[in-house]
Amino acid sequence: MDSIRENESLQDMIDTLRLELSQDISHKLRVVIVEGDDDVSFVKNVFEPDVCVYESISGKQDVKNLIESMELQDERIIGIRDVDYADRTTMPERLFCYDNCCLEMMLFSNHAVFQQIFHTYYQGTTDVEDLLGNVLQELSPLSILRRENERNQWNIDLRRAHIGDCVDTDHEILDHEKVFHKLSQTYMTPDDCKTQGNALNEDQLMDITNGHDMCRFMGAILQDKKGSLGEDRIFRLLLCNYRKEDFQTTRLYDEVRSYQQRCGMQEAKFVE
Repeated sequence: MDSIRENESLQDMIDTLRLELSQDISHKLRVVIVEGDDDVSFVKNVFEPDVCVYESISGKQDVKNLIESMELQDERIIGIRDVDYADRTTMPERLFCYDNCCLEMMLFSNHAVFQQIFHTYYQGTTDVEDLLGNVLQELSPLSILRRENERNQWNIDLRRAHIGDCVDTDHEILDHEKVFHKLSQTYMTPDDCKTQGNALNEDQLMDITNGHDMCRFMGAILQDKKGSLGEDRIFRLLLCNYRKEDFQTTRLYDEVRSYQQRCGMQEAKFVE
């Protein structure tokens, strides 16, 4: 069973996982708890084929709650979440984070994967390396606002920041004023955020850029014969082009592999 969102409570999920553990007589069960269905697809793609993947009830907070539950203190269960703007060093031992800000940004960080999509669907004149950097910079004011909103607990409803209709596809730029107007917030102006964003290099921007924002922007400027690809298709293309060999170059892979070595997992493993 890969998703148990239908369960009514966190305790229901804990009970389900405890039952799975109790039935694992050979002690070969390996369970990964993730935030959503995209994460389920990713783990199935790059972890060992017999690993069981469970989707949490309500995102990353419940992944953390499950890993910290006294009833699930078992080395056979780990969690994976987006780091977003949290401190990696404060995570429990069995809770791991994707490289960069989130799953999508970890996929984008593999330039060979992005190049395959770029060469098929990009019809502009910018080269692949410059395009990625330019888009990160165009998104940087919104990325800065997202980071500061999290740090300062401003509670800005950033779900309203749908940027698809704010992208000038001809010039590959974002209308920052339009995006910020949607949010109706007074904490920071687009210029304030742009100034901070300009001070960051590409690696730093990869660590604060929201993956949905990135997919929406790329989904607006990458096209096929029918028009713009859209956010969902961009993510699916990234995932389809991402191989186990790509995953093995990531910090997440190294951390999970080190964990299973510390636990003495010889036969049943999370990753090869």
